Amino acid sequence: MAACAASVVLVAAGMPARSATDTGLQASVCPGGLVAESRCLSGRDEQGAYVWLAVPPFWSGTLVVHAHGGPELGPPKAGRAKEDLQRWSIWNRAGYAFAGSGYRQGGVAVTSAAEDTERARSLFVAAFGQPKRTVLHGQSWGAGVAAKAAEIATVRAASGAAPMPYDWLVFLSANAVRIFQHLWPEASNLLRHVPVVAVGPQTAHAAIA
Repeated sequence: MAACAASVVLVAAGMPARSATDTGLQASVCPGGLVAESRCLSGRDEQGAYVWLAVPPFWSGTLVVHAHGGPELGPPKAGRAKEDLQRWSIWNRAGYAFAGSGYRQGGVAVTSAAEDTERARSLFVAAFGQPKRTVLHGQSWGAGVAAKAAEIATVRAASGAAPMPYDWLVFLSANAVRIFQHLWPEASNLLRHVPVVAVGPQTAHAAIA
């Protein structure tokens, strides 16, 4: 088992990043709190959303795609995704990679924010290759964004247009879990294949109610 785990670390750590110019992102200095020698890319995606990607030096092969909370009003902020990377640096220290979008517009546009979140994941794959596992992590209002992203991905997977990109869903919002379970018919099919983690007493209660 130890030899197997070591081989995973070596393969993941030895995966070179492709040219940053291929994704439109630039190599950037990682924010404080991340493991030394982590690699970061940042910039704006094709729709204008600010994106930050980060890979620790000993990557486990797991990618965390983060959907931030809010919502925020006004135009997109250059520093929002960077702040999220720093705020959730525990993922980096645990050996997980990070992909996060600041969303291309403010307000409660859940669908466009979900699309932005999926684009951040796609940019990560283009820059660093396909991860072994992908966790979709939604914080507060962002849990609704993550749920919508999961719904979109489920519909695409069911139609055969693309494989399901997410292996785990992590919600930090009770309301998002309720919406996910009771309002979207695709959820029942998704839950047969993708584990859902609901963090916090109220969120966990919503998940089993």
